[in-house]
Amino acid sequence: MIVLIAGMQRSGSTFSFNVVRELLAARGSTATIATNSTVDALEEGGACDHLIIKSHVPDQLADILIRIGAIKCICTIRKPQDAISSWMHVFGFNLLETVAMIKQWLRWHEKICEYVLNIGYENVDRYPVFAVYRICRYVVRDASIAECLKIWWRYRKSEVKKRTDNLSSADPDVKDIGFSYYDKDSFFHRRHISVQTSKRAEDLLSGEELSYIRSELRDLTDSVGNYNWRSRAR
Repeated sequence: MIVLIAGMQRSGSTFSFNVVRELLAARGSTATIATNSTVDALEEGGACDHLIIKSHVPDQLADILIRIGAIKCICTIRKPQDAISSWMHVFGFNLLETVAMIKQWLRWHEKICEYVLNIGYENVDRYPVFAVYRICRYVVRDASIAECLKIWWRYRKSEVKKRTDNLSSADPDVKDIGFSYYDKDSFFHRRHISVQTSKRAEDLLSGEELSYIRSELRDLTDSVGNYNWRSRAR
């Protein structure tokens, strides 16, 4: 089985990645690859039973495979301005490049949303047990309630924050990518969860910055900045 994790940045995509990783690792050999190239992932994955690809910018081949049902794809989705402010706050990127990044993802998701499992960030953030259950039942039909609860418990917010607060770039199991560093197995990075209660863009950005975001994304969002993916997706 091949599963592509391709959620919006700062929307819970790494959470969904780890749910799938736990689920498939219990059902055979599993390779996990972070790449935008489907061909590279297939080559690097080798002869494993399952392949999990993590990307925020999947290539055209991935789009084709998703549409014909050859691979499964999971997209977590957040209010764009909140994802933008979170990315800037955690990684230190500026407004213009972060808006461009999120806009690119939105353009891609618009084309593919009806073929994938879409999960709103509010479910990952407030109702993670439900999010885990939806992911598990989408990927494999034999996932039990007990298995879903076990996975949720392992990746609940407080536990992930505790683990990522202790990450060190000097650890051989941690990869340093310059603006951040992350655990090579879980892909959770330093400051992955900076606060227990998620903050809105209004809490972190100025009125001028919010106006810029809404202007740049006006053809993809409504007047208050919501991306209405539910009207397009299954």
